[in-house]
Amino acid sequence: MQIDKPDKFNEMAEIEHLLTDLRGYPVTMCKDQSNKAKELVKKTGDKTLAFVFLKPHPNYPHIKDISMMEGRKPEPLMDCNGFCGVNDLIPRTKYENEINFDYGN
Repeated sequence: MQIDKPDKFNEMAEIEHLLTDLRGYPVTMCKDQSNKAKELVKKTGDKTLAFVFLKPHPNYPHIKDISMMEGRKPEPLMDCNGFCGVNDLIPRTKYENEINFDYGN
């Protein structure tokens, strides 16, 4: 989003900062899901250490922003060739299994 629609990204970051300023504590939907961040929160009890702002907030320099996060190469969840079921025996990407899961189990 930051690359494709920078105006929208900046608008969302401004709203995030405005809400944070109005509330008096960090407001963001982004979280660091790494094991390192989870361990840090468990150790300190400070949930804000796992928060991630879209852009750095001047009042909360200890909270990361997305430029500090390690990205991963985008991979399609599956290939669509128009023949549904033909490739059922081909192993899926690890990201497809990470995102799609069965609610029944």
